[in-house]
Amino acid sequence: MASLEAHAAERVIEACVRTESVRKCVFTSSLLACVWRQNYPHDRRFPTIIDENCWSDENFCRDNKLWFALGKTAAEKAAWRAARGRDLKLVTICPALVTGPGFRRRNSTASIAYLKGPYWPDAYHETH
Repeated sequence: MASLEAHAAERVIEACVRTESVRKCVFTSSLLACVWRQNYPHDRRFPTIIDENCWSDENFCRDNKLWFALGKTAAEKAAWRAARGRDLKLVTICPALVTGPGFRRRNSTASIAYLKGPYWPDAYHETH
């Protein structure tokens, strides 16, 4: 599935490059494309600075079945490769959480627990 997402990202960039009126592209990725690697979550700390040099480790994502993170990482990397050296200004945004008006109706109890925070009764359980 990650290769499919990467291919789709490449196609989007190619379409932008071929369209004469398009000079800029904002690619929406995810924070998950930046943070999953061997030292997290085991040390319970995200990197202090997250920038264009931060990538989730694709092998770590595969080994831990973090499929969404793997797909987002592969897609964002593919977009950057496809845009490199082209007449297109690419920027990515990597939000941690995206919500909207219909969020509560369509999302699971786990998502609502995340929004309410760790003090919500029974929202989180420590596992070691």
